[in-house]
Formats: sequence, C-alpha cells, structure tokens
Amino acid sequence: MLQINEELKKLVIKRLEVMPSNIKVSMGTLGTFSKEDLIKNVEDDTNLGKFVVKMQIEYLKSMSKGL
Repeated sequence: MLQINEELKKLVIKRLEVMPSNIKVSMGTLGTFSKEDLIKNVEDDTNLGKFVVKMQIEYLKSMSKGL
C-alpha cells in the first residue's frame, strides 16, 4: 500500500476542505460520506482515510500526465 506521510495527508485534507459542505461522496459498498467524514478519516489514518489519500494522489498523478 501507498506510504502515507504527514505531507500527503495535509495535501489531501486541504483539497477536501475546499469541497462544498453539502457534497456527499459515495464510496461504493463503503458508504456515503460528507466532507467532514472524509477529513476525519484521513486525519485518523483509518483504512477509509488511507483509501481517500490513495485516490487523491492517483488523481493528481493522472492530471500531471494530462490523462
């Protein structure tokens, strides 16, 4: 699994903080989460939080390659 350091977590949290407060994110069978739920899970380093960080980092990598 992706090595998650504090800088990556801070980056992802900053990205999540700019989302509108009324947005909910569906994570398939994991459930639907508010912005605050996602931030809390990233901060607490839960499995869901690690998944969110991994998704965000993969997204940023894709964007940097123009995909």
